[in-house]
Amino acid sequence: MTSVSPKKNHDPARVNEISEKLMENPELASLISELSTSADDASELVKGLLQASINAGLQAEMDAHFGL
Repeated sequence: MTSVSPKKNHDPARVNEISEKLMENPELASLISELSTSADDASELVKGLLQASINAGLQAEMDAHFGL
């Protein structure tokens, strides 16, 4: 039997806050506009942002662990 984790409710205010913060940076705003010209592009953009976020978190953990 497969079990599925229950979906956590998202916080629309937090999502808007993050979106606004990202768009305040002209370089990020330009990159987001460039990379999200279609729904497929937007999906890939979200996947890329998630991957970059995970990689940054892992790198921070490695740096803290190894004292770099």
